[in-house]
Amino acid sequence: MYLSGMSAKPITASVVVIRREAENKPVIREYAFALKLIRFIPLFAYGIVTTVLLLLEAIFLPRMRQNSYRSYLKYIDYWYLEVDKTDGTVLREIGFSADERPSLIAPYKAQKGYWVGRKVQLNPDEPLIDPVVFEDVTMGLVYHSMEYLKRKYEEYKAFWKELPSGIAPQFPVLIFYPETLAEVICYSSIDKLSQDGDFGQDWIPGTQCMDSNGRVYHLKYINFGHPVGCIFPECVSHQLTLSESIAYFTNCCPRLAGELKEVSDYPELFNQIEKLIR
Repeated sequence: MYLSGMSAKPITASVVVIRREAENKPVIREYAFALKLIRFIPLFAYGIVTTVLLLLEAIFLPRMRQNSYRSYLKYIDYWYLEVDKTDGTVLREIGFSADERPSLIAPYKAQKGYWVGRKVQLNPDEPLIDPVVFEDVTMGLVYHSMEYLKRKYEEYKAFWKELPSGIAPQFPVLIFYPETLAEVICYSSIDKLSQDGDFGQDWIPGTQCMDSNGRVYHLKYINFGHPVGCIFPECVSHQLTLSESIAYFTNCCPRLAGELKEVSDYPELFNQIEKLIR
């Protein structure tokens, strides 16, 4: 995904997505076993124990710090990797949990990372992540500043008004989870959406948006390491007529059958669905 409406400094790297495979789970080594030896050493040897522990600390502490990073790898579902275009070397990494929240970045301070320094092969058929998004997420984790987060939220919410990669949604819009309609929210205007402080609080991967012309949008969710993320339209997936939309939503939620026959336009359809579902 490339957001041409945003500017970024020129780079010579591509940002790719790597998902963790079960057979490639990293092996975590623990070095706390040395401390367990204390219980087996008599108290009269306290001086010797202290000396040994100091030596162990000098030897293992740097590795234990790196291991503290590795201990979180089991929670990582996928990665954004910044890869050098010339030789495929990973320059930076961001690890995301299953709920699409960034949790790890490297290199950062003492953390060298899991992928950094390795070489990966770029697949030309795989979609790339916008370098601007990579930089924004990285800086969000580094700064942990509310001012930074507010500024970024406003930048990405602007895509509801003007979408660089296509036509922006026409309000009112319906936000919904397509398989079960478990979450349904109708926004009458961009102002109503912007004023909703909970929008982005609970993100369900796969959530979509339909606008007042029947265009169905893929939504992009970006989180900067904060409980509330930013949701914006990425691109148009397909377009449905009003009758096709009624049939689609009735198929998703059978209890809507017979309740939507009289609707005459999309705004009325959205209001009826929200009223019946919520």
